[in-house]
Amino acid sequence: MNDLKSLCVKGLSKSYRSPGDSVVRAVRNVELTIRAGEIVAIVGPSGSGKSTLLNMLGLIITPDSGSIEMDGERIDGMPDGKSCRFRSANFGYVMQDFALLDGESVYCNIRLPMLYNKSIRPSEYKSRVREAAERLGIADKLRRRPAQLSGGERQRAAIARAIVCGQPMILADEPTGSLDAQNRDIVMNLLLDLCRNDGRTVVIVTHDMSVAERCDRIIRMKDGVIQRAEK
Repeated sequence: MNDLKSLCVKGLSKSYRSPGDSVVRAVRNVELTIRAGEIVAIVGPSGSGKSTLLNMLGLIITPDSGSIEMDGERIDGMPDGKSCRFRSANFGYVMQDFALLDGESVYCNIRLPMLYNKSIRPSEYKSRVREAAERLGIADKLRRRPAQLSGGERQRAAIARAIVCGQPMILADEPTGSLDAQNRDIVMNLLLDLCRNDGRTVVIVTHDMSVAERCDRIIRMKDGVIQRAEK
């Protein structure tokens, strides 16, 4: 496990051109600090800029302006190769639609990020995958394809993939959005456990206030702007 990490965002903005050639200001001059070892929810209506902000935090999207610092060191604007290595070492991602490869086994899906993390030896792959799968309660599903899993099992496979490299920060985009109440609670308990017991920093984008209210803080967004932070 890497050391705890914090993020500090200053003046972050991102715009897009719509099909009609008008400019959509997705995120506008955001100032935000994510403290090491906390679990934070980002909430707001659809189109408020939540996912765009999350993807900029994880260096998936390049901001138009502003800066992102991790533990006081600026991390945005790195060359592509260095940025890719930095993401692999520091961020685990849980995608909104699970983003599992249908043609691969659950084992191969969980193993995938390790193939790009040069600090992990191939001899470690099997034990790391099994440890993550056991923690998520899907060790008996490793030989199956994603289509053979329930929605809750697919989301647990996605979380196992996000934690298998041991990155200090987990970024989760609507991790419970397509789950029933029982599986929502299971997934949220797992994310809380990563924060409370592993000391990882977790940032969750969600529409579900029952999920947000279990976090340490709630960040509310509207029209690309942070309205307020609670707790």
